[in-house]
Amino acid sequence: MNKEAAVAVATELAQRITAAFPEVSAVCLGGSIAYAADTVDSFSDLDIFVYWHAELCSPDEFAARWSAAFGTRTPVRRREYFLEHRHLSHGLDIDLKHMTVDRVRRFASQEPNLDELYLEKIHSLYHYLVLAEVPGSELRTIIDRARARLTADALGMAGYALETYGKQVYSAIKQGVLREEPMAAEDCFDAALHTLVQLAYLQSGQWPPPYKWRLAATRGACLPEWDSLHDAVAELRAKRGEPLVERLITLRKVERAVAGGYRRPPWSAFTGDHWWWAGLRPLLGNGVFV
Repeated sequence: MNKEAAVAVATELAQRITAAFPEVSAVCLGGSIAYAADTVDSFSDLDIFVYWHAELCSPDEFAARWSAAFGTRTPVRRREYFLEHRHLSHGLDIDLKHMTVDRVRRFASQEPNLDELYLEKIHSLYHYLVLAEVPGSELRTIIDRARARLTADALGMAGYALETYGKQVYSAIKQGVLREEPMAAEDCFDAALHTLVQLAYLQSGQWPPPYKWRLAATRGACLPEWDSLHDAVAELRAKRGEPLVERLITLRKVERAVAGGYRRPPWSAFTGDHWWWAGLRPLLGNGVFV
């Protein structure tokens, strides 16, 4: 099934939901199918978000009402602030999350941050496809306001991500060499690479896609430095068993690919030897630090 057909299935279900549940204000399609241009593969499911203008009923009551409307019994889980269940339609596995509009309003007004759960949810919000909306719903307004500040939020977070990345590199060197704490050093090293990939998107004014897609060509190809970033990360992955110092040198190649010669913001605020690498130079002797 291609994307167009999948969206049609989602739209039909959304219309049935608003007809069956008068408390529903809007229904949106999120997840990768909402924002990816490529076709749906056999591993794809549909992520549908249902927003209620009233408080949610209990899981048992909801399951009974869903069964009465759709003729299927579905286990319903209560999560922290939403109800979640699955539905099968036209051969597609559909994951539905029900929550109040107030929840998305509060979430959209949060200060941006690098928490993975926040990144996933805000990226989805930026790319929602509104499938159905009842008169008086404010959801589209909430989405439009969030989208209007997308680029500014991303560029603002790029500086924060660079500061975070620098501290992670510095900590990897300090823990791995000076303090001889290899497990702690590896954790810092992995975190640094993770943040650096986030930074590649943020500095381009884009919000990073969920982490499972960040190094996928179908998502990362939009980045101007994608080819050099991909090659540098592949080289780094090939050195898994090598000493930490050797992998740190290769990590800098990834950094240089993202920084584009250190001429673009936020990298351009730093010149010469970047402070987070200061502890590595004395370890290299006459070695070349590229």
